[in-house]
Amino acid sequence: MYDYLILTEKKTEYDAFVTALGGETGNFNGHTFIQAHSQGHLLELDEPENMVMPALKEKYSIWDLKNLPWDLNDFNWHKVIKKDHKTGKPAVYAVNLLKNIKKASQQARAIVIATDTDETTGEGELLAWEIINYIGWHGPVYREYHDDESSEAIRRAMADLHDISDPQKDGWFVKGTVRQRWDFGSMALTRAATLLVRDAGYYTRSINEGRLKSVMLSAIFQRLNAIKNYVKRPYYEVRFQDQHKHVFARKIDKNNDELIKKVHHENEAMAKQEQQQYQSPVGITIDGQKTVYQAPHTFTDLTKIDAILSHKGYTSKMIQDTYQILYQNYHYLSYPRSDDKTVTEAQFAKLVQNSKKIASLVGVDLQLLTHLAPRKGLVEQSATHGANRPGSVVPNSLDDLRKPFNTKKQQDCAIDIYTLVAKAALAILGEDYEYQHITAHLTDYPEFQCSFNQPVKYNYKQIYHRGKLPQVGAPLGQQATSFIYSGANSKPSWPTKEWLYNRLDSFKYSIGTPATQQSTLTEISDSNGKT
Repeated sequence: MYDYLILTEKKTEYDAFVTALGGETGNFNGHTFIQAHSQGHLLELDEPENMVMPALKEKYSIWDLKNLPWDLNDFNWHKVIKKDHKTGKPAVYAVNLLKNIKKASQQARAIVIATDTDETTGEGELLAWEIINYIGWHGPVYREYHDDESSEAIRRAMADLHDISDPQKDGWFVKGTVRQRWDFGSMALTRAATLLVRDAGYYTRSINEGRLKSVMLSAIFQRLNAIKNYVKRPYYEVRFQDQHKHVFARKIDKNNDELIKKVHHENEAMAKQEQQQYQSPVGITIDGQKTVYQAPHTFTDLTKIDAILSHKGYTSKMIQDTYQILYQNYHYLSYPRSDDKTVTEAQFAKLVQNSKKIASLVGVDLQLLTHLAPRKGLVEQSATHGANRPGSVVPNSLDDLRKPFNTKKQQDCAIDIYTLVAKAALAILGEDYEYQHITAHLTDYPEFQCSFNQPVKYNYKQIYHRGKLPQVGAPLGQQATSFIYSGANSKPSWPTKEWLYNRLDSFKYSIGTPATQQSTLTEISDSNGKT
C-alpha cells in the first residue's frame, strides 16, 4: 500500500510531478506515493431528461417554449462519463483513465488532489472531485497548492498538504460546482433562443446562450447597431499651433453640453467669428518638463496573441491549436490557457538563463537585455502557471517550429506566435522606457493647453512595442498661431477581435479568463474566423 495517490489534471502536469518527486512511485517527505492523471474533465452532467423524476422526463426532453423556464431544483445532477461526440458512446480515453485511477486508488490510503489551482473558477477542484466521487472513494482527501509546475514549487506544495476530505467545505469545489450548474441551466436559454429564431422563419442550428457567448454576441450586436445608426455631425473649433505643429486646444468635458456648444461650432463662419477674439500669434508658457520612467508590462496572453495576429489571416482556432501543439508536444511555449500576468522567481530565472538563445532566435539585440533583476509587479512568489512565455525547451532555429505542421500557413502561424510571445517576455529584461513629459499653455489664453512626450531612451520598447516607436519631435516654439480645426463626432469603430477582447475586460467584473474568451470566440466563429 502507498500513503498517497497523487491525482494530476493532465499528462504534462503528471510529467512535472514525476520529475519533481523522482518517479511514478516513490517516497517523499516520509510518505510513499503512486501517481495517476486525468485528461481534463472525464465526466459531465447527464442529459436534462435523465436527471429528473420520470414524471418530468417529457418536459425536459421536448424543445417547446411551454416547457420553459427550467426549475434547477428538479435535477439530481447525475454525472456520466464524457461522450465521444461522433459515436455518442462513452469516450474510450475517459473510460480507460477512470479505470487506471480507480485501480491506483485501491493501492492508496489517501488521495492528494494535484490538479490546477484554479482559484478564480474552481475548475481543477471540480474535475478532481468528479473522479473521486465516481470511483467510490471514501477515504481521506488532501490538497496541495503548487504555485507553478517547477520541481521546487511542487516539492514545497507536497510538503504542506491540507485536509479537504469534506468537499462541501472545499470552497474551490463549491465555486466550480455553482459555475457548472449555472452553465447547465443556461441550456434552457439556448432552447428558447433557438425556438424563437426558428419560429421567425430562420433555419438555424442551436443558438448557444452561454454566459460568455451571450455577452460577446450582445456587444457585437450593439456595436454594429451603433455603426448603422451613426450620423455624422461636423463641427469647427478654434485651435492654435506653433511652427513645429504642437497644437493648443481647450479640454472638453463630454458631459458639459454648454462648454461643447461654446467650443464646437456648427459652421465655419461661427468659428471664424470666435477666432477674431484672439490675438495671433501669441506667446507660449511652459508649465512643466518631467522625466518619466515607464517599466515594461508586456507579457501577453491568448486573447492578445489572437487579436494581434488576426490581421495575418489566422483564425482563432488555428492560433489556439498551434499554440497547444508547441506547448504540449515540444515545450517550446508555456501553458497556453494561463491567465497569470506575472511569473515566479524560478520562472524568471529560467527566462534569464535562456534569454540570449531566445533573443538570437527572434532577432532581439542582446545588448538590450540588461535588466536581470526581478521587477515588482512582474515577478511574484507564486503563480498558477505563470504568464505566457517561451517554454523550457528553446528551438535550435525557427525552422524547428515548422516541423510539426503540414501547411505553410500553420508553419508561419507557429513562428509568429513564438516570436510574439518571446519578444513580449524578453522585453521585461530591458531597461525602462525614458521620456520627457512636457506641458504648456498659451500665455494670454491659459485655457488653450498642450502636452506631449519626448522620447529619451527607448530601451525595452526596442525589444517589443505595438506599432511604430514614438518619434522624437521638435521642441516647443515660442509663439502659436490660431487656425480653424474641422472635426466630427467619432464614428464607432468596427468590432475587431482586439476591440471585443478589450470590451470584455472593461466591464466592472471582467468576464472570463483570456483563454476562455479566446476559446469561446473560436466556437462562435466560422472557419474563416468571422462571427
